[in-house]
Amino acid sequence: HTKKGTKSSQDGGSSTQLPATLVEKYEFLLKAGGGMEEIEAMKFALQVTDLSDSALTSPFEAYVLDEASGLCFTGTAAEVNVKCGGKLCCVGAGACDWIRQATVCLGSCMGQDSCGTLRPGSIILPFSCTGEAACNNIGGRFGDGPGSQLRVGPKACIGENACYTIGENGNNKVLVKENACVGEAACDYVGNSAEISVIIENYACRGENACYELGENTEETIFIGAKSCNGTNACYDLGEGAEQFISISATTCIGEESCYRLAHNGSPTSVQLGSNSCMGDSACNGLAYESDDTVSVGSNSCTGKKACVNTGREVADSVSIGSNSCQ
Repeated sequence: HTKKGTKSSQDGGSSTQLPATLVEKYEFLLKAGGGMEEIEAMKFALQVTDLSDSALTSPFEAYVLDEASGLCFTGTAAEVNVKCGGKLCCVGAGACDWIRQATVCLGSCMGQDSCGTLRPGSIILPFSCTGEAACNNIGGRFGDGPGSQLRVGPKACIGENACYTIGENGNNKVLVKENACVGEAACDYVGNSAEISVIIENYACRGENACYELGENTEETIFIGAKSCNGTNACYDLGEGAEQFISISATTCIGEESCYRLAHNGSPTSVQLGSNSCMGDSACNGLAYESDDTVSVGSNSCTGKKACVNTGREVADSVSIGSNSCQ
């Protein structure tokens, strides 16, 4: 593959020197904002072309996780603490305190107990898990069974208790993607009991208490689409007792207290929200609050301030709102 330290010949053969020292690399990533677009524009991603891990779909991840980049450190907590040097990552009492092998990148695990009990094989990408207990016990200490995977970032899980104990009690896949779970207690306890997967897409769950305890007792899967559950208390306690799965499509539940305690107090088998729905402050707030059956909202529905608020609140059976409704 392409020689380290130069741009690909696809970019005319011009040369760009990579940052050399850890401090230079940290400052470079900080200036770039830790996002994928800036790195890709510099063609750094083209320097790694033969990675075997098919899960590395992001060129940014491919670059930073390549051993030659020197941007991420893998080992026991004691080994990684030494490599971070107390400044570039793992900063704060108990910030990195796991048992076996995990990977932490520059600018991550910053704050007391921020990455206190990572499961084996965890990967924390740059500028993630920042704040006291931000990623403490995410995925659980011993979640290393078949299908187990944990990856955070970049720039995800920012704020005190953001991402605390996500997927703690399952041998599951936990993926918190770029710029997701930003705000104090954002994503705290999401999918705490999910046995299959908890996936939070880019720019989802942003705002104080956004996604707090969402699907805390759901037993199978949690999926939160890109740019969904944005706003203070958005998706707070949504489907806390949902039994099987929760699926929230992209750009849904936007606004302060949107989807707040939706399907919260019953035990619905599932909760499904279509894209571009529940848009506006308090939209879908308290919807299907007592339901013990399926709860669904179609795409492009319940748009506007307080749209669908408390709809079907005391209905014990299923609650369904079709697409393009209640606009």
